Parts: sequence; C-alpha cells; structure tokens
Amino acid sequence: MPNKKKGNYKAVTTAAKNNKVTLAKKGKKFKLKAKATKASGYKVKVHRKLKYESSNKKIAAVSKTGVITAKKKGTCYIYVYAQNGMYKKIKVTVVIVDSTYAFIVLHTSSVFHPH
Repeated sequence: MPNKKKGNYKAVTTAAKNNKVTLAKKGKKFKLKAKATKASGYKVKVHRKLKYESSNKKIAAVSKTGVITAKKKGTCYIYVYAQNGMYKKIKVTVVIVDSTYAFIVLHTSSVFHPH
C-alpha cells in the first residue's frame, strides 16, 4: 500500500558549483538550478513552482526560471522560495572589470524557515 502521508517541503537547495559563478562578458547569464526537497516518506501537493527574487534588480536581476543577469557593480541577494515559505538566500556579488566584463560570485547561506 502506498504511503499517503501529506507533508510539505523541508528545504530549498541550489547547485551552484563551489557556490561561485563567473560571467566573462556583461550581459551573459547564469542559470541558478534550485529545487525544493520534501521530508522522506511524505507526498507534497505542488500548487506553485519555485519563485526567484532579487533584493536589488539594479545590481542583478533574476527571471522566473532562475536566470541571473549582472546589471552593475555591487552586492545583492537572490532568494529562492518554495510554496510553503522555505527559502534559500544567495549572496550575489557583481564586479565590473571594465565596460565589457562582469563577474558574478554566488555565496549560498543556510536554509531559512519563515517562522
């Protein structure tokens, strides 16, 4: 008999290699791969996809699908939210070497719960 326990997500994880990403040209993009994980043995009814949000769209913007685009020099945060409010906070640093080159460095923090 299948397990019919209902649950919700316990964490949001990202797969940024070594938590760092470098974009060699301004305007290039980085796809932030993220997923929400559920507790073992529970089934989650999905009613909303992950949501991405930038704390400062003038520094780095993020699309609905998690594509980060460097805009100008500075630091901001990208938040990835699961439907139950669990989220991952990612520090994004954009360093403009000159008008042609931009670097983005991602630093992930621990998973937060909205309680």
